[in-house]
Amino acid sequence: MKKKNDSLIETKEDGPYVGSDVLHLKTSKGEQVKITKTIVLCRCGKSSAKPFCDGTHNKVNFKSAKIDGRQPDRLDDYVGQGITIYDNRGVCSHIGYCTDNLPSVFRMGQEPWIDPEGAFVDEIIKVINMCPSGALSYSIHGVKHDSLERKLCVSLRRDGPYHIVGGINLSDYNKSKPESKEHYTLCRCGGSKNKPFCDGTHWYIKFKDDESNIPLENCREVTIEEYLGNLKRSEDDFEEVMKDIHQMSVSGKSIVEPMRTKKHVISWNDILIKGAQLAKTPLNDDVPVSTKTIIGPKAKKPLIIQTPIYVTHMSFGALSKEIKIALAKGSSRVKTAIGSGEGGLVEESLKNSYKYIFEYVPNKYSATDENLKRVDAVEIKIGQSAKPGMGGHLPGKKVTSEIGKIRGYPTGSDIISPAHFDDINNRDELKLVVDTLRKKTDGKPIGIKIAAGNIEADLEIALSSNPDFVTVDGRPGATASALKTVKDSTSLPTIFALYRAKKYFDENNIKDVSLIITGGLRLSSDFVKALAMGADAIAIGTAALMAVACQQYRICDTGDCPVGVTTQKSELITRVTIEHSAKKLENFLRVSTEEIKTFVRLTGNKAVTDLNRNDLFTVNTEISRYTDIEHA
Repeated sequence: MKKKNDSLIETKEDGPYVGSDVLHLKTSKGEQVKITKTIVLCRCGKSSAKPFCDGTHNKVNFKSAKIDGRQPDRLDDYVGQGITIYDNRGVCSHIGYCTDNLPSVFRMGQEPWIDPEGAFVDEIIKVINMCPSGALSYSIHGVKHDSLERKLCVSLRRDGPYHIVGGINLSDYNKSKPESKEHYTLCRCGGSKNKPFCDGTHWYIKFKDDESNIPLENCREVTIEEYLGNLKRSEDDFEEVMKDIHQMSVSGKSIVEPMRTKKHVISWNDILIKGAQLAKTPLNDDVPVSTKTIIGPKAKKPLIIQTPIYVTHMSFGALSKEIKIALAKGSSRVKTAIGSGEGGLVEESLKNSYKYIFEYVPNKYSATDENLKRVDAVEIKIGQSAKPGMGGHLPGKKVTSEIGKIRGYPTGSDIISPAHFDDINNRDELKLVVDTLRKKTDGKPIGIKIAAGNIEADLEIALSSNPDFVTVDGRPGATASALKTVKDSTSLPTIFALYRAKKYFDENNIKDVSLIITGGLRLSSDFVKALAMGADAIAIGTAALMAVACQQYRICDTGDCPVGVTTQKSELITRVTIEHSAKKLENFLRVSTEEIKTFVRLTGNKAVTDLNRNDLFTVNTEISRYTDIEHA
């Protein structure tokens, strides 16, 4: 049962604020002020005992009525695709957190002054949650958010208002109500036109408060917001990590972030494709081009797909089931494969797929003999580029009863996968697993996926186990959830990883093992360049998600994806139309495959397997120096 909240702040007509059971009163530096059960706080701004009332309001003839010319008390909404922002200018205290920290959304001097499409949703939410007055709030998919879970507290803003948090009740003689019952700001300078609420007048009249004589308790609890007040900045042109340091210092936790790293990564755009002219003759548009791709050609039952692009491993858990089904249907229609992801086998996804690659992970979800016979290939996941040397992490908020049943975990519990297989500690044990899986699948291709790091050393061990294919995951491969510092600081860029892998294959005469590349490839031009560099196929993740629905809100780890892609919340999943999303993926894969054919023809080749490094050149000295792609 929720504890009854007896805390109360009463406003007296032409008089002070009277607080009962407010528990905490803090200075602008976060220092605990000595208080009793009932406190009487200055409202006129003239007390010599601030923040406490000393009766001066009677001497200065203080008036607590609202004044004409104030901002109207009205809630305006600004509707975006992923978030609706609400603003009540009537209760805004003009501290400036919104305009200082996210000017692309909160645009001072422009109309409309709020642009809900001006930043990622998670960035907007963070800034709205900083609003002390309650003027700003938001809703996602019709659910309004205007409160936070905080302890009861009244804080002094430096030379500014009282900041109330935690849901302290307000009883105003004039019947004024705060926009948020959980937090609001009360005038302390005496000059607000919208009393009892602060309207920023303290700034214009240069209200000052010397807090040096306030009696303090022997305790101190300081947050960045309390200490810096409106001097707080979210970022700096030189110290780009300041925002992250602030967040870690306040939360005491590492930053978790989804999708690819935002750090600079060498680009596929720096590699260009040679169009055939005289030395090599291009093909006309009516000349057929083969995009048929065989993964594991030496296997008893090779995996044959009709395009070199397939959908990589993304789990049910990280993604909604509806999106997993849409990905299966869309890929099936162009006769290509889909990966299961590390969350186990999803029946509806398997049923609707053309070819299904099962991801074999340390937790061995769904890895029964029966299931292994039903899939078309198996890939042993050693690592992934966004978090190499670490296991997967599915937050408990995304673990439904169905997901928990598949993975063998209680509903709502965090699922953290091991960093390595208990039964794979050397090359002999790896070979035993490969041989065992090959036997259980009756000769279907068995692959090994590694994050791009010790390329040659890892490939030497991987290939010694006699796999049918190897997948190399390069930077900037994406994920639904990873430590930001790990994602930003690890793995070889995909271009260099692919070059080194192919070079190792060539130097060791590896011809019957397929080389798959993944990590940051988006468009047909990227795919063609990778094929020309020696990849046999390309596994795509983020591009496939964008094709079906993803808008890159980058809040996958929260479970609040507004378009239903990376959530398990029924009210958000209803926004997914499986058939519509499947058709969009089909279109993207079909168009990309046709564009690959165009590139094959214009380079004077007849099949994707004919593409080679002689079809490429680069304008990037770094690429030409560390690969065998010629410089322009």
